[in-house]
Amino acid sequence: MVQPEAAGTQIDEPPDWSHQAEDIVCPLCGYNLRGLTQGRCPECGLTFEWHKVLDPAQRLHPYLFEHHPKQNLWSFAQTLLGGLRPGQFWTSLHPAQPSRPLRLVLFWLACTLMVLLPTGYLFSIVCFEHYTYSLQQRQSTLGYWGRNTTQQQTIVQNFGSVTAALDEYYPLPPSPAFFQNALRYRPETQTLGSWALGYMCWPWVTLAALMLFQITMRRARIRISHLMRCTIYSADVTPVIVASVLVAIAVLLRDRGLAYHLALRLPTLAILILWAAPTWRLIVACRRYLRIPMATMTVLLTQIIYFLLVAKVALDLFRLDYLHELFEIWRA
Repeated sequence: MVQPEAAGTQIDEPPDWSHQAEDIVCPLCGYNLRGLTQGRCPECGLTFEWHKVLDPAQRLHPYLFEHHPKQNLWSFAQTLLGGLRPGQFWTSLHPAQPSRPLRLVLFWLACTLMVLLPTGYLFSIVCFEHYTYSLQQRQSTLGYWGRNTTQQQTIVQNFGSVTAALDEYYPLPPSPAFFQNALRYRPETQTLGSWALGYMCWPWVTLAALMLFQITMRRARIRISHLMRCTIYSADVTPVIVASVLVAIAVLLRDRGLAYHLALRLPTLAILILWAAPTWRLIVACRRYLRIPMATMTVLLTQIIYFLLVAKVALDLFRLDYLHELFEIWRA
């Protein structure tokens, strides 16, 4: 079968297998294509153009971070910008362009750093405030116990010493209990922590869920590197959004009342932005890159798994007290 290129200048036809010594494999699943005449893999169903599989020049993306290790900053920025237009991005990227998992992980680490730096900065501010508060409470409590001999004897009997009791009620760093209390010290800290956790987990939980749905996707032998490419590049726009929101919250921290009320409502905004954006981009990736049937339904099912898992971890780790307060406010 002969098909002209869209530009009308290149004929897409299979190789002459009698003179082709090197094996040609499907870029998506690795199936040996020797002897085939049509550009469709019988193993995974991927349709492709022969010249993209055979021509080495077609295997290098013009700006993708995976393919330009000597231009890390330039390719990283270009990949972030290109991802803002998911339709064009996933059309320009095809499975015949080799995936490099180590570079993908490095890209994810760089994006994660963009989230963790402002989050860590804001958490350090809250830790300092909580440290000052704990010192004041320890001094006032110590003075009260010093004036009450009976109370002091009871404390020593129960805890062994006054210092041990103070460490139990008002721990100081580097005690893990101090940082746990700091997470619950202000509701916006819980919100930011759940955001950061959600972003770091999204590509990997979604990747695991996609692997569960491989049979549903009719891509039972798809290479994991292609799934990883889809999830990581679908989430790369999130750091820009998250960093902007975190900077705004850094300013709001000066006004505790305003920050508190916003923190009760920001989880809804987080769901709309930090979930909807990468999910939509993953749907586009599954349609144009993996070309799987029922792409929207498959991705939405993976997000149900993601929400159930991350919500359970966040509730256990941060004890999101503001969720209960939010429910009470909305019910009223």
